Amino acid sequence: MKTVTRSAPVLPNQVKAWYQNGKSGMVPVEWDSIDPSEYAHAGSFTVTGSVYGAPPEPQLKAKVIVEGYREDYVRGVDISTLTAIEAKGGKYVDSNGTQRDLLDILKDRGVNYVRLRLWNDPQKSGAITIRKMSFVWPSE
Repeated sequence: MKTVTRSAPVLPNQVKAWYQNGKSGMVPVEWDSIDPSEYAHAGSFTVTGSVYGAPPEPQLKAKVIVEGYREDYVRGVDISTLTAIEAKGGKYVDSNGTQRDLLDILKDRGVNYVRLRLWNDPQKSGAITIRKMSFVWPSE
């Protein structure tokens, strides 16, 4: 299992179990909670889980490798429509399902640059009057 720094790993909610009769099937697994400090920096850690219907021991274990971001890469996004989406009631949630500000989520995902395009419609702004003008170029 791999993730990147400051990004909670997404663990499977089912695993394949093999039975003594030679058959196999998918069974639900419940993972122990993971402290965010575990994936705050590059490295690795182990998460323990319990499989439905299995005895308490042995428990299921998953090794999570936390990879860091390269500092010489630009990780950017265009947030030009962010305010329009939020004005229409748009909400953003992180990988844990917690509602958060999109810019905080992006920062946690390693985004280090944003592009913000600005649209200008002077006719709708009420600040400027646009007039049709014609130019006459001097003859040479």
